[in-house]
Amino acid sequence: MPGLGEGSNIKDRKSYEHVLKKGKYFVYFFLFVSLAVFVAISISAIYEGGIEKFVQTVESFNFSYFVAAVVLVLVGITIRFPKWHIYMKALRVKVSIVKNYLIYLSLYSMNVTPARSGRLVASYTLNRVTGEKLGRTAPAVVADIFTDFLGYMIMMAAVTILVGQYQPVFIILSVIALVPFIIILDNRPYLFVKGKLKKVRYLKGFFNFGDSYFESSRMFDKKVYLYSLVFTIPSEAMFASTLYLIILGFGIPMPVSALPIILFIYASSVLVGLISGIPGTIGVTELGILGYLTLLLKINYVVAAAITIVFSLSTLWFAEIVGFVALRHTLRYWDI
Repeated sequence: MPGLGEGSNIKDRKSYEHVLKKGKYFVYFFLFVSLAVFVAISISAIYEGGIEKFVQTVESFNFSYFVAAVVLVLVGITIRFPKWHIYMKALRVKVSIVKNYLIYLSLYSMNVTPARSGRLVASYTLNRVTGEKLGRTAPAVVADIFTDFLGYMIMMAAVTILVGQYQPVFIILSVIALVPFIIILDNRPYLFVKGKLKKVRYLKGFFNFGDSYFESSRMFDKKVYLYSLVFTIPSEAMFASTLYLIILGFGIPMPVSALPIILFIYASSVLVGLISGIPGTIGVTELGILGYLTLLLKINYVVAAAITIVFSLSTLWFAEIVGFVALRHTLRYWDI
């Protein structure tokens, strides 16, 4: 997203919408990519079991489970909101609960931008509503993503301890996932780069933003991250549980005792997707879930393919719709 320097000229609705258009291009493009992934999965399922079996499988799905799944996702999204509120309090940013909630929801509209960088639209809106500098509120966006990573790791760790399996997968993914955040959360790499390039005139806005960012991020102590995880983990567990509901919706008898494995399937698949850097983890997460369903849960490939597609629609793309509705609503703040 452009214009992160404190001298950003994002001062009115027109210039803000211009920034949003760039984010929307990513969303539209990866919507097309997601559809291509769905088509590819469908073709592979048809190749494996025949078109008649695939169509019968899709038609057998009980739509009431999809409704239950999206309700669970919506509850999971709402449960995450208190941690965003905690970040605002820690940063001493004063904003009403209603406005803060809508700004928080707007984050989800940019989940399919590279590294979720589009989520910085929240900082633009907070700047408009509160007058706070972009760099002051940006740490909340980073912390929100960071605690999501931690939540997935904790879920994976809990499952590996509970079932006594998958330890190598957990260790490898955790180490790889934490490396980027060392750079983002530790200011020493930033200070080194600034010391070498601070005289470059074109980087002045970047360093102004960086100074403000690291100054604000110091307000986040261990308690802030700990409290936020209290809301992150239950929310992620709800997202994972939607996979369980979708499986039941296809008429597959799945005992509640299988939930820990389903939590691991979801957490590790999303984590691999996030580590890949592919926007929205599109393709990577779907392939991970598809593979796990067939290998760990021994679900027929054709049925597993249908489950994967419906699950992606009920989680990633439903959340994207919720985010866009909220983003459209926050545009009114630019008319003030």
